[in-house]
Amino acid sequence: MRLWQTTALATLCLWLVGDSPADAQPRAGSPAPGAAPLGRAELPVWQVGDEWTYRWESERGKGTFTWVVVREEVVNGEAEYVTVSGARETYRRRSDLAFRLTMLDGKVEERATPPTRNYMWPLTVGKSWEYSYTRERPLERVTDELIMAVVVEREETVTVPAGTFPTFKLVYRNTRTRTVVGEWWYAPAVKSFVRQRYRQPGVGFWVERQLVAFKLAGTVAAAPTPTPPVSPRATVPAPPSPAPASPSPPTPPAAAAPARPGSARAEFTHKVTYRVTGTAHEASVTYRNPKGGTQQTAGRLPWEVTFDSRAGTFLYVSAQNQGASGSVSCDILVDGEVKTTATSTGAYVIAECSEANEP
Repeated sequence: MRLWQTTALATLCLWLVGDSPADAQPRAGSPAPGAAPLGRAELPVWQVGDEWTYRWESERGKGTFTWVVVREEVVNGEAEYVTVSGARETYRRRSDLAFRLTMLDGKVEERATPPTRNYMWPLTVGKSWEYSYTRERPLERVTDELIMAVVVEREETVTVPAGTFPTFKLVYRNTRTRTVVGEWWYAPAVKSFVRQRYRQPGVGFWVERQLVAFKLAGTVAAAPTPTPPVSPRATVPAPPSPAPASPSPPTPPAAAAPARPGSARAEFTHKVTYRVTGTAHEASVTYRNPKGGTQQTAGRLPWEVTFDSRAGTFLYVSAQNQGASGSVSCDILVDGEVKTTATSTGAYVIAECSEANEP
């Protein structure tokens, strides 16, 4: 179960969603009335620092994970993007985002030969292609030979926790069984999919993944809730004083109060604390940092971090038990007051907390 929860794009690229009762779930909407069609989507260019945080859910549980682009490498003469999610590193070919392999703790966990062409650029409605590959999982001594057929079915407007996006819907089928084995909603604005449904390999249950937040290098991070616009020169305004009806004795102005040392805090309104506790010995923690990015860390409990936060900021922290027993709890405190708390008990369970930092 632990591998299923945080595995990088490798498993998705190789085993995608099929026929299931999940077909009865509400489908993503059609393009919004009056919205201009996308027409086509070109190959995106990823940069070091790009990151995507997803929420997953299946009959086995739910949780979150984050992919971060950390570097580029050359493998077999081809440029590759390397993304990290926890202890995993995933390699995708730069020329088409084809999946090549996943490394876990320095060992090959999964490999596709040749790399899987999950996308065929540019994407346009009606475009279709097939790809075959050998899927290897050396640690399990498992090898499979697969052939996939892909079609860009239509354009759809999709709403997920990270926002509403125009997308291309791609449908994947196993050519031998003729069953649907995957549905991806790719959003050019995100440079990745915003929603995904797939059948977990080997066990048959369905997994749904939706984008929670993303950050593209050189741009402002997107969050599940909008941040109110702030004037470039704005600070937290003092409430206006009513105009006096007649002259009155002077009183000390409120602005005369001494500023706090190192008063960059004037632009902030709240002090936020993420706290993780529990009977588990160790936990993997994912949280939204003060800059709007997603960070991950792991270690012994208890754990906490405190920072200043602007009003309207989306706050998020989750903790995954790294052992076979015990509990994990998360708390979000704003100015010392607990706003959100959650607890999960059991092997590799996840506790998840989120909060909108109100003015």
